[in-house]
Amino acid sequence: MLTIKPVGAMGTGKTKLSIDVCKVISGEVVNADKIQIYPGLDITTNKSIVRRGHVPILVGGSNSLIYGFLVDHFDPSLVDPFAIARYQPTLRFQSCLMWLHAHELVLKEYLNRRVDDMVDAGLVEELKEFFDSMSICKLAEHTGLARAIDVSELSEYFAGRKRLCVCIDEMKANTHALAKAQTAKIQHIADAWGWPVCSLDATETIRAHLTGSNDTAKAIAWERDVSGPTLTTINEFLDS
Repeated sequence: MLTIKPVGAMGTGKTKLSIDVCKVISGEVVNADKIQIYPGLDITTNKSIVRRGHVPILVGGSNSLIYGFLVDHFDPSLVDPFAIARYQPTLRFQSCLMWLHAHELVLKEYLNRRVDDMVDAGLVEELKEFFDSMSICKLAEHTGLARAIDVSELSEYFAGRKRLCVCIDEMKANTHALAKAQTAKIQHIADAWGWPVCSLDATETIRAHLTGSNDTAKAIAWERDVSGPTLTTINEFLDS
């Protein structure tokens, strides 16, 4: 069985790339974002996707879930497999890992703007309604959501313990830290574990968004640096 997985820090374009690939190779996306997974809402199993004649394409920011899905022998006692020296797990499936990355300063600016855009779009009001409608006991059942960036910071604002501007600054700082940690894990997968990782530089695509370039310029950068090389690599992977 073959599995394709775009990996990378948040904001680098993993979801967009997954959709592009699905359209070309008749793939099917599996959600691997642990914040979106709750009890009773199981991810569609990989085996069911294969039966339908599709190639599984995993998308999401959780490298821990990707590890659990792809590793040959999963050991639930390993709290953080990325922190264990000399640990070198093998892949369970033939896999193609596409690593979207970007220059740190460019990505940082983009993530800052993304937080601002979310706030402008009504993030604070949406979460205020969520908190008002959910009891503490119910929130505790969704501990992953309670720890999510935006939710954890704004809860301090809703409780009257911090000003909104302080919480927004903390959201940005925590977003940067998460992106850095995600990148470090992918680097570990490639260097320490030796899993096959294809590097894709999304810097110019992200820069085009930041500078307000027109849609044509954005599409050219995306196809040249990300989607084009990805499809070439995947076709070679599927034909091997």
